[in-house]
Amino acid sequence: MGFPEVYDYAAGEADWIAMGQPMVRRDTKERIEQVARKDAPTCSLQDTLESVRAKLPKDWNACVVLNSDRVVLGLIDFSRELDRDKSIGDIMRPAPLTFRPGRTVAEVCDYLKAKNIAVALVTTSVGQFIGVLRRDELCN
Repeated sequence: MGFPEVYDYAAGEADWIAMGQPMVRRDTKERIEQVARKDAPTCSLQDTLESVRAKLPKDWNACVVLNSDRVVLGLIDFSRELDRDKSIGDIMRPAPLTFRPGRTVAEVCDYLKAKNIAVALVTTSVGQFIGVLRRDELCN
């Protein structure tokens, strides 16, 4: 019985882009990392629902739940009725829709419109939070 083959993975250009790293673009298409809202409210599993709600700016009705490494854990939608007795982990919607930063605004808008999705997140390939895309702001 032999050993399985081992492959040495070498990161390439796609990984660089997916991690949100800067690069010189040959095309002029607008990318979502350029327009993602970096000012989105964030919270952690340790926060209380009341403290999160109290710090939400008037133009936001959602909070991105992050761990200590800024990896996205979920999303809380304050536009719906929430049970105040439950924890952030119980209330959040786990694994929200995410896009990598190198995607074009046009392709993401097409997807959001086709699926009738109002909010999506931009994350690196390891799930670290970059920003929020709001269809009403992004797609004219």
